[in-house]
Amino acid sequence: MITSFISKRTLILLLIGLALAGVVTFFVLQARNTTWVSGNYIEPHALQKLEQDAAAGDPVAQYGLTLYIENDQKKIDDLIESAAKSGYPPAIITYTDDIMRQDKQSGVRACRMLKDTAKEGYLPAIVVLSECSENGECGRKSNKEALKWAFFARLLLEEKNINKKILYLYDVDKLSLESAKDRAASVERRTRDVLNSNDINQAETAAKALVTKVPKKCRWCVQNDERMKESSK
Repeated sequence: MITSFISKRTLILLLIGLALAGVVTFFVLQARNTTWVSGNYIEPHALQKLEQDAAAGDPVAQYGLTLYIENDQKKIDDLIESAAKSGYPPAIITYTDDIMRQDKQSGVRACRMLKDTAKEGYLPAIVVLSECSENGECGRKSNKEALKWAFFARLLLEEKNINKKILYLYDVDKLSLESAKDRAASVERRTRDVLNSNDINQAETAAKALVTKVPKKCRWCVQNDERMKESSK
């Protein structure tokens, strides 16, 4: 009886506490002129600027705006597609994940976009390629191809290569980086177990060749620099 009374009392206090926290949060947001949109906080003028930039064709703004759209999946999909086709790497990852399983032709198109981005040293694209090559979701299933991309990820993550190459991991936090390492390592272990030594050597040679071709400045970085110059005029 006492236990039941205490648990009910605790529950009531908890609910009162949550209600008070909600009221405080509301007044803090009002004081900061901040709006809660689709599960995210953003200042109204910042949201307006994001919408303007997205409408003007800025792929970073288009991709960012998707966080603040409610109940309009088509608009979200259109913005992601536009940002991806403009070459914005994070949008490419999201877009290709959406279309990869639609049909064979879409899978091949997704693979092509991922390869273009991966060859420039974009780690998320490399990891996705290694996994989808192994399971056949982006074209023909190939353990050898999967191992090549897994090798490529490992080679790029070696300190000497990170120091030499501009690997644009600007949107990859430390936790995601560790996750990418683990995912690539898992693909490498699995595919090594089923490939012969000749295929393994060929995959490693191909990965080393990819490392030497990573540009000093990624295509997206160059395009973004040019876009920033134009917008500042």
